[in-house]
Amino acid sequence: MMFLMVGMLQGITPPPQYVCPTCGTSFSSQAELDAHIASAHPAPLGYQCPYCDETFPTLQELINHVNTGHPDQPPIQAIDIVWE
Repeated sequence: MMFLMVGMLQGITPPPQYVCPTCGTSFSSQAELDAHIASAHPAPLGYQCPYCDETFPTLQELINHVNTGHPDQPPIQAIDIVWE
């Protein structure tokens, strides 16, 4: 904090922080943030249907499947999908 205050008085701006949107961890470079995201928060391999064993490469395909392939279940939207 002292560096920041002294730097502000001297017109020095602190280095930019790159913050992970998932967990909030800060990094000093975009490359470090990208490496963190790739290792700590990998993209899902597919979107699995909550009602059967099928998986789909895109979220829209999953939504279409659930809404047409499971008429006995309530329709879903992208906002309804929660990643664990």
